[in-house]
Amino acid sequence: MNFESRQEMSEIAEQTVFDAVIVGGGINGAAIFHTLSSKGYRVLLLEKGDFSSGTSQSSAMMIWGSLQDLTRLRFLKVAKLCTARERLIKQKKHLILNNKYLYLPTKENGRRPMSAFAALYAYWILGGGRRSFPQYKRDISDIPMLKKEEFSFLFEYEEARIASSDARFVLDWLLPFANSTEHIALNYCSLSDGRFERDSNLWNLEIKDTILDKESVIKAKWVINATGVWTDTVNKMFGVETPYKHAFGKGVFIGLERDPQHQSHLIIETKEAEGCMGFLPWKHISLWGPNDTGINSLEKAFEVNPSDVQFLLQELNRHLAKPVSVEDIVSLRCGVRPLAVKRSYSKINQTVEISRKYVICRDKQIPWISIYGGKLTSCILVAKSVAKILGKNVKPLKDPNFSMSLNLNPESCEFPNLSTKFPTARWCAEKEMCWTLEDYLRRRTNISQWIRRGGLGAYNENAEFLTELARTFCDKDEDKAVSLVQNYKQKIETQFDEVLKYV
Repeated sequence: MNFESRQEMSEIAEQTVFDAVIVGGGINGAAIFHTLSSKGYRVLLLEKGDFSSGTSQSSAMMIWGSLQDLTRLRFLKVAKLCTARERLIKQKKHLILNNKYLYLPTKENGRRPMSAFAALYAYWILGGGRRSFPQYKRDISDIPMLKKEEFSFLFEYEEARIASSDARFVLDWLLPFANSTEHIALNYCSLSDGRFERDSNLWNLEIKDTILDKESVIKAKWVINATGVWTDTVNKMFGVETPYKHAFGKGVFIGLERDPQHQSHLIIETKEAEGCMGFLPWKHISLWGPNDTGINSLEKAFEVNPSDVQFLLQELNRHLAKPVSVEDIVSLRCGVRPLAVKRSYSKINQTVEISRKYVICRDKQIPWISIYGGKLTSCILVAKSVAKILGKNVKPLKDPNFSMSLNLNPESCEFPNLSTKFPTARWCAEKEMCWTLEDYLRRRTNISQWIRRGGLGAYNENAEFLTELARTFCDKDEDKAVSLVQNYKQKIETQFDEVLKYV
């Protein structure tokens, strides 16, 4: 999308009375946008940053029924998520892979084979028997990278995972319908103020478009707050109160150089047996994590601390035959989980105990819906529930205009020292609302996750290539391109180099 088409979309938005405005371009907002658009509603989605630039880009990329919830006897929740998993696989089969996972209880935790099998068998039953039946294995010699003395047995079972990345997964919910005359999705566009006019039963919402440097007023019948960890902040701005709030759990992954022997997706019990961590091969790297830290402020919540990295390395090295070190770290991922809790909840440091359930709160006085909690797997259930509420109050268009602009065969290019091909920066800029170099490296591709130091390389050896990419986002202005890369380099030095320096 160029500036001219962005301006056109902005003008259309100003002239349209939308059935719903969705605030937030993470997985919940994107799934709601897709579902409402497919039903013929006039929908506008606003995202203050890039799409999927918050928690939705920092997951384990698993589409699963939340096996951990079985240890807390949340059978109904697990069954619902397993059903949602199957629906997602059917609806997004080109983006989701079925994978064998190995569940590894540690000897230290004293898990017996029968108790582990009972949990996995119950998980298989709650999933309707649609996945492969769990298999017990006593011999772990086919995983040579692990310490044999740490484990007595393992179970092999089947899960689903995202094929490319979680950020790409979010984008795929948006692109088929985005930017037609009836369905518009705008990144770098924030909701700054607004009021509900009872005479007309419409919202007048003030928005700020950073790309166009323009302020506008748009009209809508309903507002859907799907801003994730910022839900309470947005609600407070509009005087909305609900029985729920968010507690926050910070989860960090480290991306490591992938050992050629690392072929299997491993789920390993944590030391205290309160949960599990994943050691997951992801094309060119291996992801390990996440940790789980309760936090009470979002001010610096998305920052990785040296203590996060140190904990993850220590925990991983308890299980590996060949230890890894800071020098093996390629990338860092940090997400903050929005956990739905009652207003009275106060146990900030016990977020591991909180269910990843979702809660949908409809305001009793004004047409406003707030989304609390949720995860990748439940996005389809969230969208269905919101559509049900809207369907009782708003009639969709009789003849919806679908653009269906998703193209699975983009122009492709290669990046130095990676065999994987990526969509070109030009393609992403023109077809996928990609406005910055970081958008391209982090969310339209996996370059910043698979190449050390955000794609720059260990010694900035890729800086010239990144400068070539940056020209796409500054009208081929050489000075601006050099400046963009320099600014990006400074950010990497702060958020990566400085963190690892003190591990």
